[in-house]
Amino acid sequence: MSYKNSSQAELVTAARAALAQEREPKKLTKKALLESLLPELEAAVLAGKSKEQMHRNLLEIGIDIPFNTFRKYVSELLDTQRLAIERRDRGQLKSKVFNGINQSTTAPRGLRSMRSTLSQSQH
Repeated sequence: MSYKNSSQAELVTAARAALAQEREPKKLTKKALLESLLPELEAAVLAGKSKEQMHRNLLEIGIDIPFNTFRKYVSELLDTQRLAIERRDRGQLKSKVFNGINQSTTAPRGLRSMRSTLSQSQH
């Protein structure tokens, strides 16, 4: 439809129809595909598969990713996942240590309190 030869009503109708069309789905990137397969990639690593074997498995079903790209993305994803788990575990450890402190014992507040507590214990 040509803009110059259209009436205002036709133009508005055409614009509404164009805007109402469904959005074209985004193409799934290679990295996004591997991110969605993260649990399976972790399981494969735990089962002892090498990156070469995992890459070959994906090639066999038609997922064509160059090996160096696959290796880079999988290494990044697994390292990120490992770091997140380590952070979570450290946080749990800190909370266990904190919760293990005797709640009835209150720590002295401020430097003066610490000094007075220290001087009282020395007398």
